Amino acid sequence: MELNNSEIAPLIGKYLQNTISVDEMRILKNWLEENEEHKRFLESFNDTDLVNDEITFLEHLDVEAAWQKIKKRKYRKAAVKIWMKLAVASAAIILLTLGFFLSEKSSEMREVNKQKISLEGKDILPGDQRAKIILSDGTMLDLGKPFKQIKEQDGTEIQDLRGTVNYAQNRNSIKRLIFNTLKVPKAGTYQLTLPDGTKVWVNAMSTLRFPVQFVGEERRVYLEGEAYFEVAKDYTKPFVVEIAGSQIEVLGTQFNVSTYHSDMTTTLVEGMVKVSNGEKFKLLKPGQEAKIHQKQIAVTSANLAKAIAWKEGDFYFEKDDIMDVMQQLQRWYDFKVEYKGTKPNQLFSGTISRNSRLSEVLDMLNFVSDNTTKFEVEDYQVKIIFNKQ
Repeated sequence: MELNNSEIAPLIGKYLQNTISVDEMRILKNWLEENEEHKRFLESFNDTDLVNDEITFLEHLDVEAAWQKIKKRKYRKAAVKIWMKLAVASAAIILLTLGFFLSEKSSEMREVNKQKISLEGKDILPGDQRAKIILSDGTMLDLGKPFKQIKEQDGTEIQDLRGTVNYAQNRNSIKRLIFNTLKVPKAGTYQLTLPDGTKVWVNAMSTLRFPVQFVGEERRVYLEGEAYFEVAKDYTKPFVVEIAGSQIEVLGTQFNVSTYHSDMTTTLVEGMVKVSNGEKFKLLKPGQEAKIHQKQIAVTSANLAKAIAWKEGDFYFEKDDIMDVMQQLQRWYDFKVEYKGTKPNQLFSGTISRNSRLSEVLDMLNFVSDNTTKFEVEDYQVKIIFNKQ
């Protein structure tokens, strides 16, 4: 039986990931024995780590041309994987799924469709663990830089350990609320352990205000931006996250909250939460998300992978246009962007590692856009030039 390329590509991906079945392996083996070129192509990926080289095409797509394109690009290390969804002017939707293989060690820019991304200055590195803590007396500490274990006014010990700042529980503390503030800038992220054992991952361009010890009948913190919470269970003290007049109340659970835009989105991973806009509330179940827009609460099924991708070290795009993509990249790489030309009707979906250099990310976007989008980088300014289609 003769297989076309769109049928054999998923088998190659499963083989490289060791998830291929016996029947599928038999089909792949027959394909490999058809000619030496097939064997050489598969062998070119022998030094990759769990590479998924999958091509899935819907109707109206030139399968052979795309297959030949990816065959010419044999990257040695699986660092980036991205899917591109292109909505053509005729409104016919074409889905192209591609696996990209980047060398994590190579510092050279690869050619993308016979053109390179212009890098006038140094490449822009990904963000890292950086943040500041503002103590109750106004003292500001740079986290990530060595400092001795310090104590707050009530005796609470604060310790910074490899990207995590810990607040020890102090049962002998002063019985009044003393607040600290964690501020995470662009190109940063940080983890915080509160005195009750609750863990918080705080994303770039976010601020969390919290008491150094929880006093009273609740555990209330205040958030701007985005954070992921693993709340320690305490049925006697509800945990409350307050965001610009809205709030989320839990007892013990895991959830993500994002307020980068004017809307607040709460995504529940585990447990149960109550989302309130000050007038009404909704109870969420795992796998649901609530969005508050203009005082209205809408509950829908959530894409959990997308909601927590940043915490897991990835960017996750889902039918995002280039401007939405760049907003995410700007928060992590801290650059300015300039657009030139008419934006094409392109939608991007997929994941890219947040450990990638900016040049690698733009390389991928350039490749899947088929030269409709060109990137030029100088210092911390990215110019995006839209070419005519």
